Amino acid sequence: MPSDAERSTRHAFTSGPVVVRIARSREYLDAVQGEVRVSRWLSRTGFPVTRVVDDLEQPVVVDGHPVTFWHVIEEGPRKPTYGELGAVLRDLHSLTVRKCAVHGEAHVQNLMKEQYGAFVGAYGRDLRGRPGFPSGRTWGR
Repeated sequence: MPSDAERSTRHAFTSGPVVVRIARSREYLDAVQGEVRVSRWLSRTGFPVTRVVDDLEQPVVVDGHPVTFWHVIEEGPRKPTYGELGAVLRDLHSLTVRKCAVHGEAHVQNLMKEQYGAFVGAYGRDLRGRPGFPSGRTWGR
């Protein structure tokens, strides 16, 4: 007889293209649960977000690893502009949040130099002066 995790895995793949994310260890369980809650909340608000597979109880823990199942995002015909990304972040930050949700705007691969002006125009403010963004203060001024 298959385990609950095996049944969940088979079920997830029958619902369409799915990305399976496997966390490194049980220590990440709280963070993974938070990701699932934030994704579901943003989806309920109508915000364009990567959606978890809703008809599964998530996350599941398999051999000590929290596992989640997400709908695949199909790549569009072009990459979004930094102005478009700024508009999405502006919309995200305009939502009323009950608890703090960090979305990774300071991630090292989120650097933008050539189109930063378009981002600022759409987002509505310059992030370079924000506390906690020291690496952003060294470029673009």
